Amino acid sequence: MSDEPENLVLEMLRAIRGDISSVREAVVDQGRRLTLLEIAVSNLAASVMDHDANFSLRADRIEMRLEHIEKRLGLIEA
Repeated sequence: MSDEPENLVLEMLRAIRGDISSVREAVVDQGRRLTLLEIAVSNLAASVMDHDANFSLRADRIEMRLEHIEKRLGLIEA
């Protein structure tokens, strides 16, 4: 009789241990996925910054060329 409750408790503890192991694996997996997401966002941010810098340079060049054309046409003072 006393052996039966002890086995029941051990059985429950083993089940809890298995559940904790599953949760631990899920947390580790989520950590890996979060790290990959952070890397992707960082790469995306760097790409956006690079495109923004390129756009700014091109806009500056266009502005300079337009000013040069306006000067040549006498639309603005040199």
